[in-house]
Amino acid sequence: MLEPGAYVLPEIEVTGKGSKPIEFAWTTKYDDFFRRRRLGLPGGTFIDRDEIRRQSAMRTAELLKNVPGARVIYRGQSGRGIVVEFPRCKSGHVGVWLDGRKINWQSGQQQAEGVNLSQINQPPNQKEIEERNRKREELAEVLDRVHPLQIEFMEVYRGIGSIPGEFGDAGCGAIAIWTR
Repeated sequence: MLEPGAYVLPEIEVTGKGSKPIEFAWTTKYDDFFRRRRLGLPGGTFIDRDEIRRQSAMRTAELLKNVPGARVIYRGQSGRGIVVEFPRCKSGHVGVWLDGRKINWQSGQQQAEGVNLSQINQPPNQKEIEERNRKREELAEVLDRVHPLQIEFMEVYRGIGSIPGEFGDAGCGAIAIWTR
């Protein structure tokens, strides 16, 4: 049986690392972005609103032109045609997330195809080249559905070895967009 009374407890000291800037203390929306950026994941590029403003890009796909391991290619004289590619990504399967939710924009739910060992050293045939080009164009179109001024943060992982576990079914690259 417990006896009622007042007891003096030892002092408790609470410390914590600043995981996100104070201006985002009111929301948990960007916590995953800040956690991954704080970890400094190799192969990850983190773009914030200030960098987006400095680039003054008219299209979201253009924000990738300064990301190592990503390539933005303009087609045509007007610059209207644009493709985004990750040169180390032979399958062309790049996962895209918007505010933490995966966007299934590629056929086959973005799952990489099985590897046929007899075809590893074979040059791609015309059909495979056309499919890769189509995926590169579609990636740019999907990214451009969000205007750069709507973006608060962006994460880009350009190789299968750099993709965090939460993007496990991304394919061989991942792009996470966090809107305002």
